[in-house]
Amino acid sequence: AEQRALVRQILEELPVERDRDLLRRYYLGQESKERLLADHGLTSLQFNRVLHRARKRFQELWVARQSARSRHL
Repeated sequence: AEQRALVRQILEELPVERDRDLLRRYYLGQESKERLLADHGLTSLQFNRVLHRARKRFQELWVARQSARSRHL
């Protein structure tokens, strides 16, 4: 439950709305790639690139948050 809350919090901190939307819908909502392609007007290659960058930005925030938490323990 704690990690789920942290994931949702970090998603909200992502500065790009498209990143938040794609990560939420693709991973949490398990929506199809085809639906997201249509909704965002992306090609498959563009989607892959956008999703890769969104995951990278999420991971950077995740690592920073974990580092901050371990310093406080």
